[in-house]
Parts: sequence; C-alpha cells; structure tokens
Amino acid sequence: MPKKAQRGTRGKPEESRRSILQAAIEEFGSHGLAGARTAAIAKAAGVNKALLYYYYRDKKALYDAVLDHVMAGRFRELSLVLDGDAEPGEKVLSYAVVHFNYMAKHAVHSRLMQEVSDSLRGNAQNLCAMIHRYFSALSEKLAAVLRAGIKSGEFRKIDVQNFAVSVAGLTVFYFSAIPVMRQVSNIDPLSPKALQQRREAILDLLGAALFTDRAHGMRVVRKILSSPLGSGGLATSMERGKHK
Repeated sequence: MPKKAQRGTRGKPEESRRSILQAAIEEFGSHGLAGARTAAIAKAAGVNKALLYYYYRDKKALYDAVLDHVMAGRFRELSLVLDGDAEPGEKVLSYAVVHFNYMAKHAVHSRLMQEVSDSLRGNAQNLCAMIHRYFSALSEKLAAVLRAGIKSGEFRKIDVQNFAVSVAGLTVFYFSAIPVMRQVSNIDPLSPKALQQRREAILDLLGAALFTDRAHGMRVVRKILSSPLGSGGLATSMERGKHK
C-alpha cells in the first residue's frame, strides 16, 4: 500500500510551496533579505532545508517568489474593483478602501514593500519587471477610471497622475509610519478602532476632494461605509457574496 504524502514532502508540492511562502513572507518582512534565515523559514513551514531548496534554488529565488506573490495578491484585489461595473466615483473610493483593508490584513507586506523601494535604487532588473507587471498596470487602470470620471463630469479636473499617487499615499504612509505613531500617541494604529477611524478619514477626504458635487461625493462615501468594504472587507469577499 503506497504511503500517504505528508506535508513537507515532494508528494504535496502545492501545500509545501504555500507553507514555505507564508513562512518566508513573515521572515523576510521581519528581517529583510539580508537578515532572513532559510533555516528559520524551513522550520516555520514544517519542511527541511533540502525541500525548501528543491522548490526555490536559493534564498534570493525565494525572496523573488515572495515579492511576486505579495504584489500579485494586491493587484488581484484592486483590479477587481477597477474592472467592475460601478460608476467612477464608487470605483475610486472603493479602490482606496480596499487597498487600506488589504494592507491592514497583511501588515507585514508594507515592510516588504519598503525594502522593494530601497532595492530599486540599485536598478534590480527582476524587481523592475515586477513593478511594471503589477504596479504600472494598476496605475494605468486607476488613471483610466479617473479620466472617465472627469469626462463624465463626476470628478473635478484634477491632475490624474498626482491624484493617483495621493490615493496610494493615504494608505502607504499610514502603515509605514506605524512605529512613529506608536511613539507619539497612546493609540495602537492597528487596533480595530484606529483602523476604522482611518478608513473613514480616507473616504471623507476623497469624497470632499474629488467630486464636482461634494454632496454626491458624501453620498458615495456613506454607501461604501455601509458596505462590507466599510468595515474591513475585501473585493474577493464581495464577489463571493454575489454568487451565494
């Protein structure tokens, strides 16, 4: 009778890869590429180092796989919003809050992205390719939605490129500044209350700044806050809900 494949063997490649990737995300997010230890990743994943190197030839290959996994997940969530059927205003505000919700659920990703920014100064070709594949494509989608809103008259005549950067910055800065915020306030920035306050603040700011008709903008804000997104949901959970 053949032996049943166990976790940590070549008999369950997808399960082993997932375990290794999840462990690697935590290790690289905590210690960076230079400080991360493959032995610690293998132990956390429940595999031996030989199996880790069977799937990923070296630490750098595993690091690249982690970055691709992280960027692809973010790209999928945000693309679901921008590729949907909603009006431009609802798309942009949903995009902003889904980005925030995604980072709140994957706080370690922000530390990985900070290291990516530092690494790009060295013009790493593999990182540049990932940035183009995920970030550039997402930026083009958002810009197209912003232009559509301007054309329809729903949005003011904004600088599309700079507004898109500002939308991302509302989330990116919050999570990158968490260590500082913990030092200057008595509030835990990752507590449910603080996250909800930040979610509402992002939507309030965009609702007031983007729309030609501010009252309409505030109505869109209220609609999103009353939806699953407004309390921390993601686009994929909403898609599942539509098909129940």
